[in-house]
Amino acid sequence: MKKLNVMFLLGAVSLAAVLLSPVMVASPGGIGDSDQEYGCVDPCHAVHSSSVITMTASTLEPLPGGSVTVTVTVTGAEADNTPLGVMLLSSLGGDNTQPSATGWTITADTSGVTKFNYNEVQSYAGSATFEWTLTAPSTPGIYKLYAREVHGDGAKYVNDFLTGLQFVVGEAVPPGKPFVLITPSSGSEVSGTITVIADVVSEAAIEYAVLTINGVVEGNLSSAPYAWDVDTTKYVDGPITVNVTAADSNGSKGYQEVTLTVNNAAESEYLLSWLATMAAGSVAIVAIVGILIVIALYMRARLMGGRGS
Repeated sequence: MKKLNVMFLLGAVSLAAVLLSPVMVASPGGIGDSDQEYGCVDPCHAVHSSSVITMTASTLEPLPGGSVTVTVTVTGAEADNTPLGVMLLSSLGGDNTQPSATGWTITADTSGVTKFNYNEVQSYAGSATFEWTLTAPSTPGIYKLYAREVHGDGAKYVNDFLTGLQFVVGEAVPPGKPFVLITPSSGSEVSGTITVIADVVSEAAIEYAVLTINGVVEGNLSSAPYAWDVDTTKYVDGPITVNVTAADSNGSKGYQEVTLTVNNAAESEYLLSWLATMAAGSVAIVAIVGILIVIALYMRARLMGGRGS
């Protein structure tokens, strides 16, 4: 009887899982407009689609918090009059892949009413266009958005727009000049050895990028990644000026300059405090071990004295 009850319970759970599963199951009606992650379709169990995906944007250089319209068009593919959907994504992998993961906010999707990152058409016949309006991240930086297309009963076919769209979010970029964005950002407090990274975007090939600190050249790189290790102990605690200037093959130059605050004194104080704590702990351990040794010798002497009598 117990065996039958267990089998009945397992069967009921399996049936419920099939009935309640909301994403990418074999459903001729599709899954409907919703929020979806990249991994909701397992590429190991899908056929690569022959569709052609294009992505465009109203601007690739929005200001922080500015509005951007992204359009994704799908053409060709297996036009079998089954549902076809497109996801707008911040990355093509991982667990958190929606645009919000990198600071984007969807203010409207293709419907013009809802704010989902996945939209679909119920019957694809060879061409479909999807459109999202987003608010750009509030933190300046270089960001990408991607698209994933799925269609066919049970999401049989899958295709990704692998190159994505690259956005430079920051102050207005001078036309025709390289755009440079430095990490750490201005105002950051630093100590010890840090890595200064420069993201550089330009219409033409970058010839070189030069790092200067307080007006002194600290490094020159001719290819990406533009990253330099800097020993901040060389500088007096306080503000330092970090500049990265990039030049492209057209002879145009662009730069960013940030102010960082060196604070190695706090690092030294923490280290001294840690050493003092460790030293005090070591002394205590030595004292305890010494006491234990004395007790052991005393007990041994007592034991030997007892045997002698």
